[in-house]
Amino acid sequence: MRSKGALPVPYIVAIIIAVIVIVVILVWFFMLSGKGTNTATDAFCRAREFTYCTTWAASSYDPAKIPGGKTGFCCGPDSYANECSSSNWASSVGQAECKSILGQNTTS
Repeated sequence: MRSKGALPVPYIVAIIIAVIVIVVILVWFFMLSGKGTNTATDAFCRAREFTYCTTWAASSYDPAKIPGGKTGFCCGPDSYANECSSSNWASSVGQAECKSILGQNTTS
């Protein structure tokens, strides 16, 4: 005879398996969203590029004041947005590209 209020072993095993499956699915979705990897999204890199250009424009595009050091925007150990090196992103952003990004007149 079963005691009152006791859960049978198969139900406990089923609950444990269900929790494990839910955790695996949540981890899978987290990895698919890109937040669980070192890959920067295109939108993130575009925002970093805009910030980089805004900062550099504030110094009148002085080559000595390139944000992030001497290597520029991306893809170097001392660059401004090294995390964008794993995405399909341009490795150099010069003064002309920054003026275009910021909507400044490049013909004058």
